[in-house]
Amino acid sequence: MADQDGRIRERAHELWEKEGRPQGQEHKHWLQAEREIAAEGASKSTSAKGNSPPGKPAQGEPAKTKTSKAAPQAAKPKKPGTAGGG
Repeated sequence: MADQDGRIRERAHELWEKEGRPQGQEHKHWLQAEREIAAEGASKSTSAKGNSPPGKPAQGEPAKTKTSKAAPQAAKPKKPGTAGGG
């Protein structure tokens, strides 16, 4: 838990600096950092459990690709040329 507090503290500090180091907004930055870290943890636990959306590989899994060959196209008929002399 102490590790998580450290991560929140670091993120709150980043937010504070990004906003130009305003005074008196420590609580706001701390809460925003808590939300971001919690969301980050939730997304990691979801992908770690293999609950990724259908068709998308879970984090760390290679993407499965389908190999398909394009259907051969029919040859276009050639336009008859005009032969002749002038």
